Formats: sequence, structure tokens, C-alpha cells
Amino acid sequence: MPRETVAAPDCATLALYGVASGAEAAERFYHSALTWFRACGHTPGRVSVYGPGFTGKWGGLSRADGRLRRQGFQGDTAIALVAMRPGGEIPLVDWLMTAEWSAKHDYATIAAQGSIVPFASDGFRRCAEDMVRV
Repeated sequence: MPRETVAAPDCATLALYGVASGAEAAERFYHSALTWFRACGHTPGRVSVYGPGFTGKWGGLSRADGRLRRQGFQGDTAIALVAMRPGGEIPLVDWLMTAEWSAKHDYATIAAQGSIVPFASDGFRRCAEDMVRV
């Protein structure tokens, strides 16, 4: 039986283009994203990283976090974090909050379901300001 899903009926989204690349930018983005998730009461359950020792496949936060910190974010070209709905299976469909940074394509995005973080909220504004600094 097919599952009915709606990717983003009501969400707050910010996309930034021309963002910085390199290890420092990757680390700043990662820590800013984690801070935003936690400030909103969520922890990213899934992480995807492209870079040395990473394949880009979705994995758990604790394992990826340790490896990222040990490597110092050297050579990472993309990082994506997702907090999923309870019972969610597919990160790109079943997300509550998501943040992504790409050195290769020079962009960063953050998005949250409107019920979690309304676009006009102080929480979204603060995160947007942090991302602009990346």
C-alpha cells in the first residue's frame, strides 16, 4: 500500500548562494546547524557527508560527529543534517528540519516545518544570521 506523504506543506526555508568553502566554513556551518536544531528541541538523527572517509550515504549523528571532529572537516565538500518525523524512513521526504552546505555548488540551505519553526520567528531569524556568517 503506498504511503501518502507531503514533502513540505508549510515550511520556512532559507537558501544562500556563494557561501564560503573549506574546512573552517564546513565546521562553522556544522556547528551553527547543530545549535539551531537543538535550540528548536530537535537533534538531527541522520547526517550525510561527502569528503575523505565519507560516502555521502545517510548515517547516524554520533558516528559522523566523531569522525568529523577527528578529521577537522578537512576535504569535506558537502554536509547535510536532518531531523525526521517520528516513524520517518526517507530523509528527503520525512523531515522536520534540514540543513545542507555544499562547497562544490557554493550554497547552504536551512528549512523547518512551519509547526516547528515559523518563518517569522526569532529562532529562524537567529539561525539565518548565523548561516550568513558562514
